[in-house]
Amino acid sequence: LAACNTILHCTTTDDLLAVLTRAREHLGPNGVFVVDFAVPNVLRMLQTSDIEARFEMLHPDRGTRVIDTYTVSYNFVKQMETYEARIEEWDEDTMVRWSEVSTERAFYFPREVELALKCAGFDIVKTWKGLRGGPLVETSQDMVYVCKAASEGPWAVSRRRR
Repeated sequence: LAACNTILHCTTTDDLLAVLTRAREHLGPNGVFVVDFAVPNVLRMLQTSDIEARFEMLHPDRGTRVIDTYTVSYNFVKQMETYEARIEEWDEDTMVRWSEVSTERAFYFPREVELALKCAGFDIVKTWKGLRGGPLVETSQDMVYVCKAASEGPWAVSRRRR
């Protein structure tokens, strides 16, 4: 199971193929591999790229003010998403503590993931939108591939144990 956008942490094609190939190599007889990931919403990405979002809330125990500021930017040529965040905790006018993080992850389109799965030696058994199921449509936000090791071709898995 590669749930919750796990494959998006594979920031290169080589990494993605290595992870998928290793998953296939670890499948037992009649094993199933499930991949779910967010389908890129290009319009939303264009509208929100590099726009700072800010949220304020009160800490439930200390009553201090917590400020969460983040920016997400998209590089469409490299198909990379960069997330930068800063969280600050304030006691009136004094900053008590703060933390910053910057992470990158890839975004993949369904046909790319389908091709990667096939190149890694999988047959796709089922495809649906999200974990609740249903047909994959143009407006789907998430998708799931249910796969088995390829039964033919160079990746066909021998069921003999060595």
